Amino acid sequence: IHTSNVTEYSTRYFSLLDSFPQSIEVHVFFIVAMISSLCLMVGYKTKFFQVLTAIGVISIHNHLMILENAGDLFFNGILVWTLFLPLSKVWSLDSLLGSLRQHEEMNSDDINEFTYETKSQRVYHLAYFAVLLQLSAIYFFNFINKTGRMWEDGTAVYYLYQLETFLTPFGHFIQPIMVGGVITVLTYMTIAIEFSAPFLIFSPIYNKWTRRVALFFLMGFHFVIGISTDVGGFSWVMMSSLLLLLSTEDMDAIRCYFSKWTKCQYIAFYDKDCGFCHFTARLFKRFDVFNHIIWADRDYKGNVPNDLLNKLESTIVVWDEHSNEIWTKHQGFAKILYAIPLGCIPGFIVLIPGISTIAEYIYDIIASNRTRVSQFFGFSACGISDTPNVSIQKVENKNLSYLGKIYCGVSKFITNSIVVVLLIGCSYNALHANEGIERRWGKNDDKAKVFSYNRTLNSISKIPKYARMIQKWNMFSPTVMKTEKWVVAEATLNDGSKKLLFTDLDTIPKNFSKEFFPDYRNQFWRKFFTRLNKKNNKRYISDFKTWIMRTDYFDDVLDGKDIRQFKLWQLSETSQSPGKPKRKIHKVELKKKTNFNKKTNSKSKKRN
Repeated sequence: IHTSNVTEYSTRYFSLLDSFPQSIEVHVFFIVAMISSLCLMVGYKTKFFQVLTAIGVISIHNHLMILENAGDLFFNGILVWTLFLPLSKVWSLDSLLGSLRQHEEMNSDDINEFTYETKSQRVYHLAYFAVLLQLSAIYFFNFINKTGRMWEDGTAVYYLYQLETFLTPFGHFIQPIMVGGVITVLTYMTIAIEFSAPFLIFSPIYNKWTRRVALFFLMGFHFVIGISTDVGGFSWVMMSSLLLLLSTEDMDAIRCYFSKWTKCQYIAFYDKDCGFCHFTARLFKRFDVFNHIIWADRDYKGNVPNDLLNKLESTIVVWDEHSNEIWTKHQGFAKILYAIPLGCIPGFIVLIPGISTIAEYIYDIIASNRTRVSQFFGFSACGISDTPNVSIQKVENKNLSYLGKIYCGVSKFITNSIVVVLLIGCSYNALHANEGIERRWGKNDDKAKVFSYNRTLNSISKIPKYARMIQKWNMFSPTVMKTEKWVVAEATLNDGSKKLLFTDLDTIPKNFSKEFFPDYRNQFWRKFFTRLNKKNNKRYISDFKTWIMRTDYFDDVLDGKDIRQFKLWQLSETSQSPGKPKRKIHKVELKKKTNFNKKTNSKSKKRN
């Protein structure tokens, strides 16, 4: 679909996809964006791939704005704000590799002495404030914009669960109970949560507790919305971002709670002369945040199980000293997995009958070739690094410390200055974009604005707009939409038969129902079909019709038949007040000058 509709006076949005007209280029772009996102998720080369991810995701969101939703805009904002935060410090592959480089454990005693630093490392940056302000602004302006009557009389939730194109299977399951007092309570609860969220997040007193309250209610709020309605990634992006409200004390409490789930205490004996085995022990020590495993070798001074030396020649030995139970090979490995957080899942899989046999076979191959494996990964025979290299590295770090402090200071000043500019631009944009401010506090004259126009601030606001960090938060505001729309193609096939596309029914019913569009009901089709007939989007109709004639998307539905001609209908259905039936479906033909025939269709499919 062509999107070149930018004039000299229209707002331009950043998107590298506009520069890639060929299909192969777009495929490569998406592959690079996907790889960058995966690397960011695991925290590998975090800052580099975070920049690539931001460029890729924002380019995708801004390329075809007819499909965008609030989740995309919030995602854009979070990607930009977190560019200035050290996301790789914890829970990342970068932090793990950094720990392995910084702490060179020479033997099992060194491994057992390694513990995570409990002292928190505080990071001061305006970007974190910007994230909290962004979260607060979303709830604040959603509350401000809810000025419609249905939010006042408590029926808004009722109308939400009448929108068949929005509901998930769980939404359809709970739809019958959305009546009477239930909808009134949920409507006013929504308003209360959105109104109180900014105050709970920025409360000057008992801030840790107010944020815990906010986290509890907001998580539940978005979870219910996410599983009952299809509003894209909005709920899930919000929930992941809300985790930033957790404090150090909260994380320690969570750690203490989960430590009670795994009370096991094992001694793991490994071959200290194997570099790969030593590295594996060092690696799992960093995963063992609850210190449930003591690592030992053949020189261990404490109690040892019987016939230990013979077993160590071919396998790891995991011993429970209290019960005197011993596990070897893949079973011992599974016990180690059970001792680390969330390791019970892969540990359970390893012990499943059938998979267990395969796991034992793989373990035996690695164990019998552990010397070659160590050489392949570049480990020394005993897994011990040379001491001189460590001391040299420490000297070099001392020499670079002064320059490092200067670099950090300059970097913080520049990045904080950038965040200030973005904050000013986003704030000005939000105050002018959200009509609820005018409806609540504006004057009778519609032209009289609460916040006057300022050329300088307007220019600054274009900077965050370029990345489409749009600050108009009006989801289901000022009222929940009563009319939902869908599009179907009434196709005449080459044998004279007719078929409806974009629905699983052969005829159009009186009202929308979940049986009408189960295979196509998702936020992308819904957004596209709802917005397709709007004035600014009618240019897409011709391209959409061309795609229908050329695509093989419907080959299974058409049983190999070709489309001779078709009509494109936009269907709409309006919800009535509680207790009244919905209005019948209304049809409007989407017209655009397009001449197709069977011959053109066949040639186009060959070209594709």
